[in-house]
Order: sequence, then C-alpha cells, then structure tokens
Amino acid sequence: MKEKTFILISTLIFLLVFILHGVRLAYKWNVTFGTWTIPIWASWTGLAIAGILAISGYKLRK
Repeated sequence: MKEKTFILISTLIFLLVFILHGVRLAYKWNVTFGTWTIPIWASWTGLAIAGILAISGYKLRK
C-alpha cells in the first residue's frame, strides 16, 4: 500500500469516528458494553482526538 493511500484511508476512518462521536453527543445516545455504560464525556474525548487525527491526516495528504 502506498503512503498516500494509507493516509487517505486512515483520515477517512478518523473522520467517520469523529462524526459518530458528534452524532452520539447530539442525540445523547447511550452506549453499553455488557453492564458497563460508556459515559458521555468519553465521546467528548473521542471527538477531540479523532478530529485532531483527521485534520492531521488531511494536512499530510496535501
């Protein structure tokens, strides 16, 4: 796999994760694994990290 292809794919994945965290925050969806419910603040953290990584990937792609 070429470097630019890898960067594009990883950027799109991080963008998708960013969007999903944003939708979860907007609609206040609950996410549960077994008996453990993931707190909303985890999505704020995920939103920030995924956003930073998506932007970084976009800048590297240029």
